[in-house]
Amino acid sequence: MPECLDCGQSVAFNHEVEGTETRIYDGEGYLDSVEHQQLETRACWCDECGSHNVEFH
Repeated sequence: MPECLDCGQSVAFNHEVEGTETRIYDGEGYLDSVEHQQLETRACWCDECGSHNVEFH
């Protein structure tokens, strides 16, 4: 779980990712579900204060 070392929050973070996912659409063309994800985080920053000083526990 990430934690911002500047403001201390551990709930909302933005992640820059690279990867793939399998999306399943319904008969009307709307996204129904995501069946498989393979993601690698390239960068992470705090949504509260914008700091990149984030640690994962």
